[in-house]
Amino acid sequence: MRVSVYPDVESMRAAALRHSKREGWIREDEYGKAHAVTHTHDVRFIDGKGEETRSPLAAHIRMYDGALGTGVLTHEVTHAALSIYGQDCLQGGTVHEDMDREEILCYLVGDLAARIVNKIYEFGYYEKSKDA
Repeated sequence: MRVSVYPDVESMRAAALRHSKREGWIREDEYGKAHAVTHTHDVRFIDGKGEETRSPLAAHIRMYDGALGTGVLTHEVTHAALSIYGQDCLQGGTVHEDMDREEILCYLVGDLAARIVNKIYEFGYYEKSKDA
């Protein structure tokens, strides 16, 4: 997995759009409100013996310096995890075809993780735990 952090949201959105155009996913308005973007990859290579291996890069998460919170990060990691799970564990290669449903799940996981982390900070547990 690759994670890139850009200095501002405009740079992050421009990089995401360039990637989408290169891959043939031309969605001009797709990233207009995005605070982070995950591009998932299911690239497979065939070697000289005809054996298939998967690229070690399963996802590229793009974030910017102003949105590095737990909720945003967990949301994007959930997109990556769903892609990896689909590639490794499901016959069809996808968890489901409905991106709107995937977004709902990712927002839910991100929000729950952020709430938990905020409470852990509020109760002072992170100051006690130095080995995490």
